[in-house]
Amino acid sequence: MLLNALVVAFAYATGDSQSFNLPWGMSLVKVDGDCPKLCGNWSALFLSESGCKGTDMLLDDGDTLAGKEVVVGGTLRFCPDKEAVEVWTLEQESVYVAMHLRKDALLKPELEMFRRMTYEREMKLSVHPWQMFSAQEIDELRATRRLKGSATKFKCRGGKNGQKKRYRKGEKPLKVTSQFTDNILNFMRLKYVTGRIRVGELDGASGIVTKPLPDCVQVVFLQTNGKLGEINSMQFLNQGEETHFFGTDENDSQIFIAPSGQCLADTKIRGDDLVERICVKFNVQE
Repeated sequence: MLLNALVVAFAYATGDSQSFNLPWGMSLVKVDGDCPKLCGNWSALFLSESGCKGTDMLLDDGDTLAGKEVVVGGTLRFCPDKEAVEVWTLEQESVYVAMHLRKDALLKPELEMFRRMTYEREMKLSVHPWQMFSAQEIDELRATRRLKGSATKFKCRGGKNGQKKRYRKGEKPLKVTSQFTDNILNFMRLKYVTGRIRVGELDGASGIVTKPLPDCVQVVFLQTNGKLGEINSMQFLNQGEETHFFGTDENDSQIFIAPSGQCLADTKIRGDDLVERICVKFNVQE
């Protein structure tokens, strides 16, 4: 659900998405499995006998990218250097979608930028495909709320009852352990390099899940029942990597997005018998 919610909710919830290919629904270029050389420039990822080459950027009437090889008579292989080519970010996607919504009114310089972004989007997503999440239909995403994370302040969701636990050492969390009972988060533990933070009480041994976290968590997804002070689901993500989806998909969603170049570090958790409140701070650089 998450990436669909992110893109739809803050980028084009009011637009016509029928002609728009979502990042995980695009027809991407297949990476060659036996490349003699890797190409690190996103605009020149096709390997020919004479080296790394790009393609001309042409848009047809259906607004889909048609790649026309620059090399004539040569054999092109898609050989990207995945370490050198950066991912296509959420911020770039939001700008691209905004331009897509008004593409018919773009001036010539803006249209050239849009054509370039279309090609860059296809190349980078082919190198680092976005994950596909189970999603509600677009018109059912009204409850999704995108919240700007902070590198200097805690951002919180949930109730305000129970004891508080804090971890403020500027470290990235390594693992998360949780237990949901009747779709309510009753136990949560985050493990760091030099310590851990835990809140709640385990209800027997069933349903306890421990998962490693992405190296740089840039998105924290929660679903809460505000009236009852319950957390019903959570997930930790970065581009192309995510934890297991914990809990149930039934209540209002809150999505904390890290500032550019920042990762999740400090946390605060609150509760007694169950976890009622989670606070996050993105105060470590990538």
